[in-house]
Formats: sequence, C-alpha cells, structure tokens
Amino acid sequence: MKMQPNNVISDYKAIIFSCMLLIVGIFFVGNFLIKDKVKSKRDLMEIKAALHDYSFTVEKVYDNTHIYSHSSYHLKYKYYLHLNGFGNNFQIIADFLDNFYKDNFEEEVHYGDVITVLISQNDFNNIDKNRNTRIFGISNSKTTYLDYDLSIQKYNNVTVLYVGLIFIIIGLLLIYFSLNKFKKDKSILSPKDIL
Repeated sequence: MKMQPNNVISDYKAIIFSCMLLIVGIFFVGNFLIKDKVKSKRDLMEIKAALHDYSFTVEKVYDNTHIYSHSSYHLKYKYYLHLNGFGNNFQIIADFLDNFYKDNFEEEVHYGDVITVLISQNDFNNIDKNRNTRIFGISNSKTTYLDYDLSIQKYNNVTVLYVGLIFIIIGLLLIYFSLNKFKKDKSILSPKDIL
C-alpha cells in the first residue's frame, strides 16, 4: 500500500516542527547554562555613583506575523538608569520589575543623588564593552528599591530549563515516531512523485 501524497507532506511537516522544537529547547537550555552564575550577593559587584538620568518606558510592540491574530502585541519594558562616570545603560530587566519599587524611586531619588547598584561580576568586568548592564539591586542610604535577593531568586528560576528540556524530549519523540512511520512503509513516495 502506497502512502498518499498528503500523508507524506504532513509527515515532513511533523519532522520540521519537531526540529523546530529541538532548536527552541536547545536555545532555552543553552541560555540557562551559559548565563552569568549569580547565586548570592558574593557574586555581585557594588557600584556607587550619582544618578545622572533615568527612563522608565513601556512600549507596545505589534507583531503582525502572529498565527492567531493580525494585531497581537507584547509589551517591551525599557527601564534604564544612567550613572555619572559610566557610558552604558544600567537596565532593570522585565523579570525583576515585580520587585522594583518604581513609584518610591521616582518620588525619593533625584538627579545627582548617590545610589548603589548591584551587577554581576561578569558585567562588572565587561562594563566598558556592554551597552546594557543588568541590575540586580538598587538602593540608597535609606531605602532598597530593588532587592537583590529577590532578583537572584528570579534569575535562577529553573522554569526555562525545564521548558527547554520538555521541548527537546517532545521534539525527539516526534522525530522518532515520524521516522518509524517512514520505515514501516517501504513504499514512501519520493518528492517528485508528490508533484
């Protein structure tokens, strides 16, 4: 019994989809494994400097290529501090925003005030090379605006690792079953037979 051309096409699509899952999974796992190692305050470097400027903006980024909607969007958070003596942006990444006391910061901290930011040792060593430097903690002499302990907990969340591993496992299983399906039917059509 010969496979129908539509079955062959859908099997090829399944293999392509499986490969995409593998690639995304490998990307997630790889990013988790190669990111800066920050387990405690000992892994952070402290910078004390006067606040030159800051900007906290949220942009709607429209994505017209979304599968289900022609006008979907996601929010892009751009929270930056600029410190005297440094040419780069100190960035509060979106993962840490839940723990950032933005309103208190805007009310209490003024341009020229000395603040302390905590960054990873790797970012500190490459501070002149990085355009954006991730902040784990922000404080002044009286108040903590971004708690480094909470930032470290979020940073080391293993959900991304598990999602990546699940994608890899599903991708491998789908490839395995698709290839077994090809092997079972010895009369698979060649691509020129489909056309």
